[in-house]
Amino acid sequence: MRYAGLRAALRLTWAALADAARAMIARSPRYVPLVAPPGEFAGMASEDAYRGCLAIMPPGWHNEIALRFFLTMPLYRPVRHAGKVGCPALIIICSKDTVVSTRAARQAAQRMGGKARLIELPIGHFDVYLGEWFERSCGEQVEFFKEALRPLSSPAIEEIPNDPITLS
Repeated sequence: MRYAGLRAALRLTWAALADAARAMIARSPRYVPLVAPPGEFAGMASEDAYRGCLAIMPPGWHNEIALRFFLTMPLYRPVRHAGKVGCPALIIICSKDTVVSTRAARQAAQRMGGKARLIELPIGHFDVYLGEWFERSCGEQVEFFKEALRPLSSPAIEEIPNDPITLS
């Protein structure tokens, strides 16, 4: 709704409700493009989402998503559960993201406390999957995993005797 506006959100919701009604009578889903240029009817209708998503999809990919998905998507709020995360977490925020709420991502990191490592990049949502920003985000992930998965202490290695073992 942030980038598409209330009218587009209501139109998508109405279409999703109609598709959910179809599901109740065992009808196949109706589809809408996942991405499209601004102003078109789609799940994500912003220039960066359209350009970025198409840039990372393989040949033959179908640009579509079932409308009924959009009834559950607004209920997906990971920030509600962020305080329960018990392991180290890496959150990479794309500050020019038009798809995901950067405010919610920052809030989730804050709720995770010291368990979260937060990195913010000055790019759009899909830019992190291509070129120099892909390389940079992969480097950040490798560093995160090196730190998060390192042993807390080196276990003592017992010396194995060099004596031959005799079996009776």
